[in-house]
Amino acid sequence: MLAPLPDEPFATGRLFTLGADRYSQISVRTNRYSVQVRLIGRSVRAMLHASHLVVYDGREEVARHERLIAKPAG
Repeated sequence: MLAPLPDEPFATGRLFTLGADRYSQISVRTNRYSVQVRLIGRSVRAMLHASHLVVYDGREEVARHERLIAKPAG
């Protein structure tokens, strides 16, 4: 007898709480990702998955990016 599946999906990424800087970017594991200008100075949550990053303002998804594996040159 198997139990029913949970109502909410299982989180498969690593969660970060970050502040958006004055350039409307967040820094996750040495890489920078853009967010909306309205989020400058505010905290957002970012879920880092194997292939992508999802950024949330509260429960609203505000950005989704392909994950950068290596720090960009420059």
